[in-house]
Amino acid sequence: MKKNLLNCLFLAALACFAMSNSGGRGAVSGMPATTAPGENGPTCGSPGCHSAGNFEPTMTLKMLDGDGNEVERYKFGNDYTVQITIETTAAPEGYGFQMVAIDQSSEEGSGSWNNLPEGTQEVTMLDRAYVEHSQILAENVIEIPWTAPAEGGAEITDIYVAANAVNGNGSPAADGSVTAVLSVLEEETLSIEDDESILIRYYPNPTTDFLVLENSDAQNVTVFNSVGKLMNKIQVNNGRIDLQNLNGGIYFLQLENHTQLHKIVKI
Repeated sequence: MKKNLLNCLFLAALACFAMSNSGGRGAVSGMPATTAPGENGPTCGSPGCHSAGNFEPTMTLKMLDGDGNEVERYKFGNDYTVQITIETTAAPEGYGFQMVAIDQSSEEGSGSWNNLPEGTQEVTMLDRAYVEHSQILAENVIEIPWTAPAEGGAEITDIYVAANAVNGNGSPAADGSVTAVLSVLEEETLSIEDDESILIRYYPNPTTDFLVLENSDAQNVTVFNSVGKLMNKIQVNNGRIDLQNLNGGIYFLQLENHTQLHKIVKI
């Protein structure tokens, strides 16, 4: 038992040392670190692995179209750019990252990386294509080209990213790390019913707490956020939908046994 524990600690330490290498954790150790489903090794924020909290990094993820505009949905087979922006409270020596795009349903890889910029590389782990730094990156904005899956592919793609702000001393000590997830829908998945012959009504919209549902005998409704992430399933009670637990924002409601989505605003 003691021997097994020591072996686990040794492997964890080895993984953390690998992540401190400017060549990228995947290429050096073959271990993913984004917190995506199926990963079970130390993450970038594990004790001893860029976890000291220095630089206090935060991260913003965006998907951009060919014109550089931010989008919340993609079209099958089209080209996009995943933009990572790392902000810090102090100036680090540089930055590192690891990223994977997966099908939210199957947890398999989604789409493909292409035309990778200098200082980055693709590594295959868990039968998925990861992209990560191959050297310490000088800029805090990292843009990676991504091609959406072909027709019939993932309807919702989750992009998991782990990022580091490093001091460049070759050790994970005194660095900082952060993780984030960007969920993006395939464009046709979020088809909003606008046929006026369908008399299902929600009101008031916008709402502060409850919606009244008319012309439907549905007993349950599924709530998605503005990027298509499942937020909640709510029981319809006497024709009323209780949204009090939702934060303010734009949501899409889907009645049971219906494919259409209805846009509502919670204020």
